[in-house]
Amino acid sequence: MILKNYTDRINWVVVFGMFFCWFSASVHACRYNVRDVGFVDLGSNAYRLYVYVDGTVSEEIVTTIRQISYAALLDSNIKTEIIAVGEQTHHPAMEYFRFWEIQTLPAAILVSPDGQSTVISILESERSLQETVWSAMDRIVTSPIREEIVEHIIQAYCVVLFIEGTNDSENQRAKKIVNGAIEEISNVMSQMPKPLDYPPYVIVISPGKFAQEKILLWSLGLRENEIGEPAVAVLHGRARRIGPLLMGDEITGSNVYHTLSVIGLSCECGLERKWMQGTTLPLIWGEKQQTEVVKILGFDAESPMVKMEISQILSLGTSGRTGARQSDDSLSAILDGYSEVTLDFGDSEALPETNDSNQTSFVSPALLHELSSASPENTTDSSPFRYLYFAIGGLVLLIMAGGGFVFIRVRKK
Repeated sequence: MILKNYTDRINWVVVFGMFFCWFSASVHACRYNVRDVGFVDLGSNAYRLYVYVDGTVSEEIVTTIRQISYAALLDSNIKTEIIAVGEQTHHPAMEYFRFWEIQTLPAAILVSPDGQSTVISILESERSLQETVWSAMDRIVTSPIREEIVEHIIQAYCVVLFIEGTNDSENQRAKKIVNGAIEEISNVMSQMPKPLDYPPYVIVISPGKFAQEKILLWSLGLRENEIGEPAVAVLHGRARRIGPLLMGDEITGSNVYHTLSVIGLSCECGLERKWMQGTTLPLIWGEKQQTEVVKILGFDAESPMVKMEISQILSLGTSGRTGARQSDDSLSAILDGYSEVTLDFGDSEALPETNDSNQTSFVSPALLHELSSASPENTTDSSPFRYLYFAIGGLVLLIMAGGGFVFIRVRKK
């Protein structure tokens, strides 16, 4: 009878311990991928619109600019600030004022999160101040391409921007590479931890559209009158750029595919914050988009609890610096190990000759799935398996303690 009671108690201890172990592992496993993280706005990627005034600018004009900018930019990632030139001489915004050698007030300068700046015209002799300011604010946050991006980026795996250069054969070469990489990533999307039905969506920006997409191109680090070679930018989440802007010879199958692959990885894959919280395009992201995100992702990206959780996850990422430009090798290093094969990008006769250094390499489907569901070796501190080991150790101690307690009770009887 004593032996039976002893066995029953041990069984209960084991069951409780197994539950504790399972619960610990489940709690600490990451339920987000890099794409999910891209939809969460942690407030660190806002653009700044500095409006410069002085004593010669009437209070009525200042009020008009403040009211219109507030209404036009309400649901955007742009914050407006009025700068009194004569009074705020030590304000950081004055550096841009001096750099652009502003002579006429009021004036406006848009500054990106990475420090780029461009002058926004808010004075035109042919139109009233109200018309000019409204038009300027609209140009900052809206354009045909950005509207198309917002329309597709929530449902699609990502959006790939292809900016055409001046050389037709180079454009065709780069397009075939991009299409080939997209085909490859589409073939492994079903094997990712969070499968998606819609592949990357491609938008081509031709030279004829450069003028009306001036702000978009500027936010990517391009000036519409200086684009000579094709360029590729990958966007995910809230139109957030991931990876470097690829230009000319940097547009290789491996570079494009590696960047696309990262989007499907687990948020605990050890990527640094700059990759998962890259700079967003200046645009409107309102209630309609937020509602659609909840429907597609299954969680509220605007929730303070979600933002806190994502922020903690990002704090565990690597601390190495990611520059605006990276080579093939540094892009390859983003993913630990990959098999090398040659992708078939179509009729080779239509493409210019390429050397062996441009041979395409990519992550195999099996390895991509493995990378997506587990952390790399160099980020074991953030791995859920660390908690599993702790839970198993706790289970062993719990069983030993329970057994010792029962053994003592038996001896006393």
